[in-house]
Amino acid sequence: MMPVLWGRASSVNVQKVLWTLAELEIEFERIDAGWTYGRTNTEDFAVMNPNRLIPVWQEEGLTLWESHAIVRHLAARRPKIIGHGPIADQWMEYVTSTLQPPFIGVFFQKVRMRPKERSEEALAAHAQALNKSLAIIDARLAKSGWLDGEGFSTAEIAMGAPMHRVFDVDWPRGDFPAICSWLDRLRKRAAYRNTVMTSYEELRA
Repeated sequence: MMPVLWGRASSVNVQKVLWTLAELEIEFERIDAGWTYGRTNTEDFAVMNPNRLIPVWQEEGLTLWESHAIVRHLAARRPKIIGHGPIADQWMEYVTSTLQPPFIGVFFQKVRMRPKERSEEALAAHAQALNKSLAIIDARLAKSGWLDGEGFSTAEIAMGAPMHRVFDVDWPRGDFPAICSWLDRLRKRAAYRNTVMTSYEELRA
């Protein structure tokens, strides 16, 4: 069967999988799901993912959910293209635990919510947490150039997908030169430009 990716292309977590697939040149079918596209509220979808969330990856004999699990699974096929190891894994977990929560808060305040619904206090709190997270990432990249210290890895994919919007959205962001240099290298990759540096206007309130 042709592998299938369930999820809308405007989802950062789906973009992580799309970017991986593009780097590895894997053919697949994508089916829009989630948010206004629906499908996640069906019983058939719940069989694939009981959390009713995207992305979901299906291939012969395997159904996977959780974006980082899918990225690791795909990258294992061709480790010379996308590296992975315990340090990369550490930074992937950091994305989930520390970077994405305040990023989502900032993104909702600046993009997903109408101006009259926004809170300056909430934005300030999210921005403070996000800047703190970015400072730790910047220090790592200033030292090693890559998150895992070796080269382009699964950590770059996990971190690089949300980082596009972190730097594209207007919010009180600090100065992070090492992240900017790293992002410039990611932007030179066609797979990144085609899957991550795309419009999120459909998400705007």
